[in-house]
Amino acid sequence: MTTSAKLKSGMPQSLNGIGGLLNGWKIGTKILFGFLAVLLLFSLVSGNAYRSFVNVGVDVEKFAEAVEEAAIAAKIEVGFLKLRAHAREYGLTGVRADAEAVGKLSVEVQKEIDLGLQVIKDPAHRAKVEEIGEAFAGYMAFFGEAKRLKIEHDTLVRDRLFPEGEKIVRDLEMVIEEAEREGNAPAVKLANSALEHALLIRLYTNILIGQRDESFAEKTEAEFVIFEKTLKALKGILNTDKEKTLFAEIVELFNDYKKTYETVHKDELKLQKLLETDLVTKAKIIVADAEWMQHAAEKEEARLRAETEEIIFNSELVILVVSIMGLAVGLVMAWSLGRATSRPIVAMTGAMEKLADGDLEVGIPARDRKDEIGLMAAAMQVFKDNALQMKKMEADRIEQQRKAEEEKRQAMHALADDFQNRVGGIVETVSASSTEMRATAEAM
Repeated sequence: MTTSAKLKSGMPQSLNGIGGLLNGWKIGTKILFGFLAVLLLFSLVSGNAYRSFVNVGVDVEKFAEAVEEAAIAAKIEVGFLKLRAHAREYGLTGVRADAEAVGKLSVEVQKEIDLGLQVIKDPAHRAKVEEIGEAFAGYMAFFGEAKRLKIEHDTLVRDRLFPEGEKIVRDLEMVIEEAEREGNAPAVKLANSALEHALLIRLYTNILIGQRDESFAEKTEAEFVIFEKTLKALKGILNTDKEKTLFAEIVELFNDYKKTYETVHKDELKLQKLLETDLVTKAKIIVADAEWMQHAAEKEEARLRAETEEIIFNSELVILVVSIMGLAVGLVMAWSLGRATSRPIVAMTGAMEKLADGDLEVGIPARDRKDEIGLMAAAMQVFKDNALQMKKMEADRIEQQRKAEEEKRQAMHALADDFQNRVGGIVETVSASSTEMRATAEAM
């Protein structure tokens, strides 16, 4: 078995197939193919890493957006809850500092809402921010109306209702004193009754305003009716000019008191509706949407965290698998390329050594290859053929030389025989002549 056959028989079939496939390629092409295969695997690893990096970058960006969204929602909720607390306190007490705090906090909350509209891209989440913005605008509009009503309410109570109520009571007390002085007992009795109802009106009004107990509204209005009837009865029994002057002032004060009370009561009802219904409705929308955004952002953060971890795990796995595959393919390619190049060269070297030793019967391997080794094998075959031709020519020369020498030897033998024959004839002639001459001599 030749060296090539031995090497070939010891190779796996798959690698033999690869080697056979590579036999038709130039060595430069094989090397280029090997580099391209390695570069391809490297490109796969790099491409997967880049894709994973891009995906992770996208998820990190989304995660940052979710964190920012959660922060915005939290700031909106916290700022609004502070604002709402001051608004409710202002609605109850009317302290200016609470109104100023509401104004400052509204700027901060609106700033966060505007920021949310700028940075939040998700349509559903952006819709929530827009809804918060609309609800907050409505809340501030309602608060502005509540503030106006509160100022009007407190001004009327402070500047007109309380002072007029006190003035009515003092005037009635003065009417009673004047009636007692002149001994007008019916006037004293009716004035005392009017004073009693005036005090009840003030009491019920204070309770209604201070405690916002609507059950006292009916009592106050009932006292108004009784008070008006009492004043009409009192008007007809007053005698002195002072009593009539005081009475006229009481009627004027009462009419204005009643109008002021009605305005204050309406403002109270409107203010109560704003504070307990309108503002509450808007506040619920704002808080609910802000909490929804926070929960949605937290869910998105959890999802992105899990997705990022999965991407990183999968990327590590893919990179590991592709790297192992690349190493395996690289080893196979290196082994195949090496064997595909070295195996025929080794066989070629052995054949050249035998040729150099004069063994012209050795077979020339790899003559069917299309690469440089095939060209070398073709050149060796030519060298072998030439050597065989030279050997044949040398053998023919030797044979011709042998034949020439044989012919020369035979010619010399023939020449010698001919010479011998000729010399023998001469000798015989001479001998005969000598005999004749001896005989003649003897005869002579």
